[in-house]
Amino acid sequence: MKTMKPWKTKFAWLNKEIKFNKQVRLHMRMDEWSYFASLLQQGYPLKQALQLMEKDHFEICKAIDDGLRIEQLVIDSCKGRMKVFLEFFLKMTSLTNAISCACSMEMFEKKLKQEMLKKSVYPLFVLLISFFTVYVFSGFVIPQLVQHFEFEQNVMFELVEIIQHIVNVMVLCLLFVMLLLILCQLSKRILRCVGMFAIAHSKTVKEWMSFYLAHYLIELDAHGLSTRQAFLFLQDIRKQPLFHSVSKSIYDGLNAGEELFVVLQRNPWISKRFKLHFTIGSSTGAFREMMISYRDEQQKRWQMQIRKFTMLLQMISYSFVGVMVICVYQVMLLPLQLLERM
Repeated sequence: MKTMKPWKTKFAWLNKEIKFNKQVRLHMRMDEWSYFASLLQQGYPLKQALQLMEKDHFEICKAIDDGLRIEQLVIDSCKGRMKVFLEFFLKMTSLTNAISCACSMEMFEKKLKQEMLKKSVYPLFVLLISFFTVYVFSGFVIPQLVQHFEFEQNVMFELVEIIQHIVNVMVLCLLFVMLLLILCQLSKRILRCVGMFAIAHSKTVKEWMSFYLAHYLIELDAHGLSTRQAFLFLQDIRKQPLFHSVSKSIYDGLNAGEELFVVLQRNPWISKRFKLHFTIGSSTGAFREMMISYRDEQQKRWQMQIRKFTMLLQMISYSFVGVMVICVYQVMLLPLQLLERM
């Protein structure tokens, strides 16, 4: 029988302990994390909170009794943005409040993304339908109808060719934008360069940046963070290079001893309307109210611009379809014209 080496038997308990601690996780959904934080805020001990959530608390409690910190357990159990938020809030508040704040920020970001996606789906759908209609009619339907007749093409058919060229250019532009978005997802450096160029040369992108910045400041203010802490939080969001760069420039200016108003007014990446609301809110003690006012006003502007953009796409799409229908109608009248000539 082969004997084990002394060092293996002596430290076997330690190897088992380390392996056990690595396997301990709190597998929770976002709503369960919120419920877990509310139970801890109400004063329930960890063991009772896990029992109420019907989680296997025996292994978790044993790991904590053996020296595993509850904060480290929670951090290791989180993923993605939730983990980033939790690590930040743990630096300045208790575990219970940190979990609550992290859950709130995670749900806040998801809600923003869902709202923007919901508002952009219909215009994109209209655009794709118009592209599809032009390609089907100009590439297949009309040529198949015309090739059986000796037909002299008129202005409408020349207009169809022009429309087809316009659509080809629009498709190429759309593919270029999609390729640029993919590259931005793959490289943070490309995203930062493209974003900074867009902010510097586009008023719309600058307003978009300020709009989201106001959203974050309102949410962080609700959790009791000061303006300096809020910009520290935003510059730590490495997965969003634009927010990181803008917030870092502001935070570095504050650390250099400059006044917030001076740093903000000097920043070229924030819109003038945001600076005005921010300055009035900070000087009058109504910071949250002014940020909410700016957010709501800008949201109405976005809705109006999206509505105008959607109407423009509809007019273009209906015009394309109208030209196609007239051309098809003219082709369908060809047999009658031939009979009249006979």
